[in-house]
Amino acid sequence: MRSSINPLQIIFERLCNCGLTNDAFFLKDEVINWPPQIFDTLITYGLLQPTQPDNMLECDGCEESCIMPVTIYPAQNDKPGRAFIICDKRDDIGCVKVNLQRMEQWQVTNEQVANVLCKLLEFNQSAIQKIDNREWRIGTLLGKKRSIPVSLTHDDTLALSFAGHRVPLISILSIKDNILTIDKSALIRLANNPTTDIESESPKARRERLIASTPST
Repeated sequence: MRSSINPLQIIFERLCNCGLTNDAFFLKDEVINWPPQIFDTLITYGLLQPTQPDNMLECDGCEESCIMPVTIYPAQNDKPGRAFIICDKRDDIGCVKVNLQRMEQWQVTNEQVANVLCKLLEFNQSAIQKIDNREWRIGTLLGKKRSIPVSLTHDDTLALSFAGHRVPLISILSIKDNILTIDKSALIRLANNPTTDIESESPKARRERLIASTPST
């Protein structure tokens, strides 16, 4: 049976809902339900990166599913490390054993997304420029008539913004056969058909565009 879970969509929506902190976290309890090959691909491409284990988990000791702190007993001599949730809500629960793997979590940031996009679009990663918390200038698309600056923008959805277009990432990124791809040809078509009058851009904007399109040495 084909999974209806779309990890890319989940990642982008979570990141947009994080406000200006610009990072999203995914616990083992969540990603274990994702298609394994897609999860591995996200790790390989750097879209998901391991981060510090979480010490607050949903307790499965009863039907209440409380979010509780985890107490860890490190490995000693021949005894492996152990983790427990100590219930203080009910008298009949006590200590609930926790699988250490449940504490694993992964992080996604806008910077990570920008780096992945640069790789896929063959942009110069060192040229990524953070404009503010909602925009990262990531490179330049070469159209038929001109070079078009491209930005990753973070608003109601993560998108690429260029030439007056705003293209949601979920519509141009896909994973197939363990390969993450971007529809670059669709982006170039849009770059060749701008919705704004680039000829009337301000001198400052034009200088920025020309600088962005200058090959690095």
